[in-house]
Amino acid sequence: MRKILPFLVVGILVLSGLGAVALSNDTTQSNDNRQGKYDYTHTVLVEVGTAQWCGPCASWNTNIYNTYNSGSYDFEYVEMIYSDHNHNILNTLAYSWMNSYSPQYIPASIFDGDYQRLEGNYPAQLPGALNACGQRAVNDIDASLDLTWLGDATILIEIEIINHESTQYNGHIRVPISELVSRYDTATGTDYHHGFLDYAFPMNQAISIAPGGTYTNSVTWVGANHHDNHGDDFGDITEDNIQVILAVFNNQNNYVDETVAATIGGVYTPKNPSPADGATNVDVNADLSWTGGPGSEITYDVYFGTETNPPLVVSDHPDTTYDPSTMDYETTYYWKIVAWDDQGNSAEGPVWHFTTMNNPNEPPSVPDISGPSKGKIGTSYKFDFVSTDPDGDDVYYFVDWGDGTNSGWLGPYAPGATESANHVWSGKGVVLIKAKAKDEHGAESDWGTMQFSVPRVSMLTNALFMKLLERFPHAFPILRHLLGA
Repeated sequence: MRKILPFLVVGILVLSGLGAVALSNDTTQSNDNRQGKYDYTHTVLVEVGTAQWCGPCASWNTNIYNTYNSGSYDFEYVEMIYSDHNHNILNTLAYSWMNSYSPQYIPASIFDGDYQRLEGNYPAQLPGALNACGQRAVNDIDASLDLTWLGDATILIEIEIINHESTQYNGHIRVPISELVSRYDTATGTDYHHGFLDYAFPMNQAISIAPGGTYTNSVTWVGANHHDNHGDDFGDITEDNIQVILAVFNNQNNYVDETVAATIGGVYTPKNPSPADGATNVDVNADLSWTGGPGSEITYDVYFGTETNPPLVVSDHPDTTYDPSTMDYETTYYWKIVAWDDQGNSAEGPVWHFTTMNNPNEPPSVPDISGPSKGKIGTSYKFDFVSTDPDGDDVYYFVDWGDGTNSGWLGPYAPGATESANHVWSGKGVVLIKAKAKDEHGAESDWGTMQFSVPRVSMLTNALFMKLLERFPHAFPILRHLLGA
């Protein structure tokens, strides 16, 4: 980072992040950027003070631009380029803005009117500053912004702010106009992104809105009537390269309560992925969604799969949502969107990725087995089985009868219901009956067991016993003992 003189102050940065290809219409596209990784209470405003001679500023310009384009954070920004390569004032409005915050170092990023501040090129600190601002309580204010291109570098800018609070809202607004690809370059020769040109309304214009009331205003801004400190006017701007931001500040602490941004025309680079880029524990039935535009004439190519370079799965898709059908558990998916207009212009988004959730299915309980503990060879005996499932899934039973035979999978049955199966043994001895349950998703329980004693009397011994019993009916217990029955 570079230290600057005490009387200098860092400029405001609000990043739009929309890639654009020109369309010959006056459609305006709201830049909402609200479907990121975090649930913000409002869109955060980042104002960045920067200079063409500042080396770290060039790196920061790239870092904040890439963070915005990731779609993972809900913020807008503008680069307030106050000084040129020779350390001369480039833009007097940007210079005045810097003096209002008096930073010691540049780049100086002012978040939500100085609720957070970063001075220097520290990209690792950017997410924390954004989250701290985005998750704070704000006044219930809604804002909207409409742009109409009138030709000859002239824009009609219309704003509306609604106060949903039960008390009067006193505040002020800033409405910076910037170029998506700036006419000004950095110390390394790369273009600034969202480089500040002018304010549509006076900086910090006061507003007062009654409870439930609405504030509206409009201005026709003519680029040729505004210029930088070199004397170069802005009559050469193009409609596909302009972004306007409306930021609403309250007078209690001078923090931002709402931020919106808009551009004119264009095919916008798909952004705001949902699931968010890098998200984990994503539901296997989740749909994909993104933001694009402008208007309803844009179609999308959807690339989706488990490869890092995902294949095309659908072309000319008319919506900004896509159902990939049920996905696999514990799997990383990659996807990207390419937007097309009816003139053949396109804008390709980055490759995003997310990982699906672990399989939440739990197996059924170990089956309880009930039935007779002993019986005779050749006789059918009924046994009952019951298992519950924590997910409420239907269950199947598999019974090993202990004699080398089994039931195979029986079912499905309602969880917790008692089900029965019969079996006939043809051999003697004590067997171990085993049963396990599985649910409809294939999750299996451990084995439940019980012993069953099969009579040791062979068919021949049994016939002899019956004959002896006929002759000696009163010797039944003694005969059974002698015959080993």
